[in-house]
Amino acid sequence: MAKRTTGSSVEGPSSGPTGQARPSPAQFIIEQAIEHHQAGRLPDAAALYEQAIGIDPEAHVAIGMLGTVALQCGEFGRAHELLRHAIDVHPGVADYWFNDGLALAGQGDAAAAEDAVRRSLELAPNNAAALNQLGVLLRQSGDLEEAQKVLSRATRADPNMAEAWINLSSTLGDIGNLKEALTAARKALHRAPSHPRAHFNIGRIQSDLEEHEAARAAFEDSINLDPANADSWASLAKTLIALNRPIDAEHAAEQALALDESHQIGLCNMGLSLIRQARYPEALPYLREAVSIDPQEGTGVSNLACCLLALGEFDEGWPMYELMLRADRGRHTVFVQNSVTPVWQGEPLAGKSILLSAEQGIGEQIMFATMIDRLIADGARVGYVCDERLVPMIERSMPEVEPFAARIGDEEPEGFDFFLPIGSLASRLLRAPGDFPKSRGFLSPDETLIADLRERYREGHDGPVIGISWRSASSLVGIQKNAPLELWKPIFTLPNCRFVSIQYGDVREDVTRAKAELGVDIHVDEDVDAMKSIDQNAAQIAACDLVISISNATLHVAGACGIETLAIVGRDPNWYWCLEEERRSLWYHSVVIHRQAADEGWSPVIGRVADEARRYLGSS
Repeated sequence: MAKRTTGSSVEGPSSGPTGQARPSPAQFIIEQAIEHHQAGRLPDAAALYEQAIGIDPEAHVAIGMLGTVALQCGEFGRAHELLRHAIDVHPGVADYWFNDGLALAGQGDAAAAEDAVRRSLELAPNNAAALNQLGVLLRQSGDLEEAQKVLSRATRADPNMAEAWINLSSTLGDIGNLKEALTAARKALHRAPSHPRAHFNIGRIQSDLEEHEAARAAFEDSINLDPANADSWASLAKTLIALNRPIDAEHAAEQALALDESHQIGLCNMGLSLIRQARYPEALPYLREAVSIDPQEGTGVSNLACCLLALGEFDEGWPMYELMLRADRGRHTVFVQNSVTPVWQGEPLAGKSILLSAEQGIGEQIMFATMIDRLIADGARVGYVCDERLVPMIERSMPEVEPFAARIGDEEPEGFDFFLPIGSLASRLLRAPGDFPKSRGFLSPDETLIADLRERYREGHDGPVIGISWRSASSLVGIQKNAPLELWKPIFTLPNCRFVSIQYGDVREDVTRAKAELGVDIHVDEDVDAMKSIDQNAAQIAACDLVISISNATLHVAGACGIETLAIVGRDPNWYWCLEEERRSLWYHSVVIHRQAADEGWSPVIGRVADEARRYLGSS
């Protein structure tokens, strides 16, 4: 059979023309050979085909069928030679061209394979198997739209061909039409309930739809049908990571690597499962191997960069971070793509101008902006393309900087000597922990708004005001970050404290549940929309005496404003919180980090935060 690619399935070779008139001696032998062939006795069939060719060297049926036997045995070079011989004798048989396409695909000659399959379709335009194979080849070449059209034709030519529905679902998934992809995968499963690839594709699509429990079940069904498929084990590992089950994910990744020690996705997910267990040094070899196999695959590059930086391995980590920006555009998007302006490589900036482009989320945009002061001190004129919500804060806090409100894909503002994605400043400026920014805070919230909010939050209350934030909106890592309010009882029992939600998003259900279960009143300011206005959020944070937050955008705002903050950070922290023993954040000196140990839940961490808050409030 020809090679199969992940998410694809190809038809077997065609059995060729049969049904001759009254047989000649060679034809009689061929008919006997075909009986053996159809019964799966390939050596017997091959011997008889060769005998027939010995009698009649131009017996193209025997030549073509012998080529089919070679194809079924994986002898792609011999199959190609025989099938081309058959074509030379009788070029009008579609099956010869189709099987030759399979042989060429097995040899890795995709272009020639596509040409052969197209020749087959010229002779038999509605051959579903040939249409299916052409769709597979087009998908492999990256021509997804044409692959979708051809595979749709295959499903119309033979609506019961499960392989065509499987390949159509894979292609639609690659394009991003996930709902249509899921429909196609389910049609494949309806036609072939025991086809492991049908279950695999359903799992793959549901994973992309972030329906992780359903994806887990689908991958497990695929594995039960085909336990030797490394793709299914590796994909199951990814899904278990998303479900915050890193130990189970490690086991699944082990199974994938036992089947294929060089499985790139298996290596990535093994590394990530170990990171999720705070076993960073153990993760490094797997991630390095994954990147060595495919330096352009974004997940491996991203995980290796983050692992190195979390360990403080800046010399290796920052160059890998630069590669991550290029390889993993889905998660690490630079707002504007420079096309003309020279990229800054560290040249003197006195009297020069540099345009910095935001990347990633609002938290990272704030964090990386801590380095801008270094450029200004070197005499540079600085422009910053950033989220429009940051523009008022940048204008007030950094009058030397020219902010540009932008969205992903906007054109680059003109008139600058150099260009750089803002995160790339780190590889030029931060080579050791001592190089990180020394200031306590660089953002200046609106003082009038701070005073107004402080007065409102203290009305009828003479004790401390504590701002709290407990969840992340990230679909990728939120499940690892979130610390549900039901666990915050040690904090809520701090004496004479008023708690104010500085959490973005709709928090009414969380706050109501906390009131019912813990008896705590959490003030929710309906006039502040932290999602829409960073300016309001910063003023709200600055109106508090202390902030307690998980790792999210709120934590970055609090740190950048220099507000005393206690951070609740998971066992697998974002790389920028690092793993060093120093509890003060390298990026924000007002942020004290409380990390979850590898073997503990949230309750011990929250208990330590409550103790520290009690000490801080008692001494302030």
